[in-house]
Amino acid sequence: MIKAAARVEWQELVESKQKSRPGIRYLAPLALAASLMLAISVGWWWMAQQTPVDSDPVATVELVSGEIRAVWQPGGQRQGRPALAVADTLVAGTEIATVGKAGGSTARMALRLSGGHSLRVDGDSRVRLLSTHRIELQRGAVYLDSGVERLTGSGVEVVTPLGIVREIGTQFEVRLQAQKDGGVRVRVREGSVSLREDGQSFSVASGEELTLRRDGSVARGSIEPYGPEWDWILAAAPSLDIEGLMLSAFLEWVSRETGWRVRYSDEKLAASAATIRLHGTIDGLAPHESLSVVLPGSGLGYRLEPGSLLITRPSGDGASS
Repeated sequence: MIKAAARVEWQELVESKQKSRPGIRYLAPLALAASLMLAISVGWWWMAQQTPVDSDPVATVELVSGEIRAVWQPGGQRQGRPALAVADTLVAGTEIATVGKAGGSTARMALRLSGGHSLRVDGDSRVRLLSTHRIELQRGAVYLDSGVERLTGSGVEVVTPLGIVREIGTQFEVRLQAQKDGGVRVRVREGSVSLREDGQSFSVASGEELTLRRDGSVARGSIEPYGPEWDWILAAAPSLDIEGLMLSAFLEWVSRETGWRVRYSDEKLAASAATIRLHGTIDGLAPHESLSVVLPGSGLGYRLEPGSLLITRPSGDGASS
């Protein structure tokens, strides 16, 4: 159809050329070229409209807290979706915006990437899912966790305006600082990541944080795997189904989410944790909040110490939160 239109146009231009004055005939090739270019452009447009959009899911929603907005870009078109819900699947190109400011009662969410990684999105953030293993952080902060046993296959990359953060493993936060002279900050709880920018590469190990400022300067510091700096991670943690779960597995989950090291008051108690089966639910409770429900229900107490969670017997030191 496009070729036929171009042929008709060419014939008309040839006839016009033969009837025209000598000074005008040189415009015919130019008009023909313009016509062909128009035909080619229309062809590319038509083909683009027929190209199927990859609808394979790259993530599944695990937790929604507050107002979450999503924008899809199928075929280059933008269309709004007012709200996301748990179990929704998201395709490549999806943009997510959490409304509100970090630090208060804000919107946050948790996703499970198709590759198995847990992705948390903080308040006042905007993220685009480029693929299963590639995320674009446009504003705010994200947190990634590949699990107790590092997932096989490609690591996840977080693309920012100031560089690309690549997972080497396995728990880390990436935050774009809002200040005019701010930059991108990377904090690692476990494992390590690399930050690449303009041919440079910086390694950030467990217990470290690195800030690459907009002026190109770099600042390093240390960070504990527990404490208030990670509170938003706990607020965005997906709930754990504890029905039928062993107490030891529950405590491993709490430890991973909080950064606390689990200790027992004696070896016999440590062994019994693998034999106690849990029942019930902790839906709606953050990992650290669930301790006051699960442990007393199992006939145990606990005590929090700097960086550790001590599990005690009922006749021991009691429980505190």
